[in-house]
Amino acid sequence: MTNAKLIRLLIVLYRSPSAAVVSPILTGLEAWFPVDKFEPPLEYDDPIDDSDTVVWNIAGVGRRRMPTKDHTFDERKYKLWEWIARQQELLRIVKRTHWEKCPNTSIINSDHKDFYYIRNLKRPKCNTGARIVKARAVIPAGRRATALNRAHGIGRIRSKVRGIAAVQFAWQQLNPAG
Repeated sequence: MTNAKLIRLLIVLYRSPSAAVVSPILTGLEAWFPVDKFEPPLEYDDPIDDSDTVVWNIAGVGRRRMPTKDHTFDERKYKLWEWIARQQELLRIVKRTHWEKCPNTSIINSDHKDFYYIRNLKRPKCNTGARIVKARAVIPAGRRATALNRAHGIGRIRSKVRGIAAVQFAWQQLNPAG
């Protein structure tokens, strides 16, 4: 037995008989609240490929050694390619599910051309959904800094780096305690 407490839901629908404006009673397929409101969250499997490394790190044992022979380098690269392919497929599934669940969102995601500004944010690291949504506010600073540098004849890469630095400065101003 567990100590888990049951979740109880009480919904009371009341209509005053003396109300001047009478709203229509919802029937059929119309819902009083979203149908998926109380569904459990969607989950996916993300297996750990290198479990012995995880155990080694927890135990404080040394890391895996770099391969020393040609065929062992190829074996390790092949395992990494498999892992990358599996993670990319998982990313496609999560993105597709996101767009199905939230089709009208305008959040800048990893497919957007300005996502590199968000991806490079540090102090505090932009690694939660709430911070990613908040980070959209600093992207215009990076765009302006990049465009200004390009207008002054500075190269494309250096302009982007300066734009990222401007975004980081704006991010730290927005999150002073982080």
